[in-house]
Parts: sequence; structure tokens; C-alpha cells
Amino acid sequence: MRKFGSAACKSWASRFRRRGFWRDEKGVTIVEFAAVAAPFFFTLFAVLEVALIFFGSSALETGVQEAARMIRTRELQLSGGGLEEFRAKLCEEATGLISCGSKLNIDVRTYPSFADADMDPPVDAEGNPLPGSFIPGGPLDVVVVRAYYVWDVHTPYLGVLLGNIGSTNSRLLLSTAAFRNEPS
Repeated sequence: MRKFGSAACKSWASRFRRRGFWRDEKGVTIVEFAAVAAPFFFTLFAVLEVALIFFGSSALETGVQEAARMIRTRELQLSGGGLEEFRAKLCEEATGLISCGSKLNIDVRTYPSFADADMDPPVDAEGNPLPGSFIPGGPLDVVVVRAYYVWDVHTPYLGVLLGNIGSTNSRLLLSTAAFRNEPS
């Protein structure tokens, strides 16, 4: 056991004074890594999060376009299908990143003309998503299909930048298809 006044402690103390604490380069790499690690990992996770949001939005867009085709060709109306069949088709086509639970809302409305179509985002004054309706219309009706999905942003502090729903760390992904139904 070393005592405070031992020769080993005295030699360390003299080296400390001689070389100078600030010129000692032992452990510099770990200190530099510690200074750079946090911004590096934040940037890495932010890039991955944005990529996932992009792919999720793309999957939702594909699902809406393919499912809307069932309404446009009147296949859904003639078979007596409704919202659940439409949702099932959308979820089948939007594979991967979109889950078909309570975060996915569908709004299908019929309008007399394209000029009358309401294209405002389906959110309330605080930015929270509103429940949709399902009116697929008849022959030659103008139909607007909107699907919106609440995407939770998981990277810390990134939700403040990417969030667009009220005061939450969530982003509203929205896909719209507007078309005129085919004649019977």
C-alpha cells in the first residue's frame, strides 16, 4: 500500500509539474470522441428518422393510389364493400412501415365538381387529426380520397422540428387521390 509521502507519489507529482498537465496527450482520443459523439449520433439518427418518414409516406401514397382504384372503377361500390374493405386493400398495398391501427384515418368524400372539392388538411384548430367519413359516390361523381397517418418521431429533439400535429412529437403523413368515378 502506498503512502502519500512515498517515493512513487513524489515521482508522479514531479512529473505532473515537469511535463505540465495541459501538455499531457494521454487520453486525447477519448476526449475528442466524447466531444464529437453526441452531434454525430444525433445526426445519424436524424437522417435515419427522416428516411423512415419518407419511406412511410411513400408506402401510404402507394396504398392510397391502389386502394382508390377500387372506388374509381366502382369495383368497391358494385360489390357492396365499405370502409373495412377499403382499409384492408390500403393496408395490403401500404406494406412495411404503416400499421393499420388507430393511427390510420381514412376520409372519402364526394363532390359535385373538382372546384368544390375540399383539400384542406383534415385537422382541428390545434392540429389534431379529425375523424373521416366514407362516401365513395356513384358513376361520374368527383371523389377525394385522403388517408392520413400519425407518425411518432422517436429521435429526441427531432420531434420539435418535424412534428406538425399540435404540440406532440408526431408528424401527420397525408396522401390524397382526387378523381372522377368511371361510368357504370
